[in-house]
Amino acid sequence: MLAEQRHIEKQAEIEKNKIRLIAPGGGRSAEMTVKQGICLCLVYLRQKPTFEILGLLFSVSRNKANKTFNYWVEILP
Repeated sequence: MLAEQRHIEKQAEIEKNKIRLIAPGGGRSAEMTVKQGICLCLVYLRQKPTFEILGLLFSVSRNKANKTFNYWVEILP
């Protein structure tokens, strides 16, 4: 899937520029899977709900829904 490949490339770029405070693989696990992030973005583009409603649909905060959307909208072709 092209979106997953772009996601992996973007994560590698972020990791390359990151100043590490915690060892790789440490810390909290991701709240959303790649598929959930893509679905969140597509639901927003199709239905235009508020980020508060979008957060309720995907069991994340309004802020996390907004950040997830803005992350994926740059990656999706």
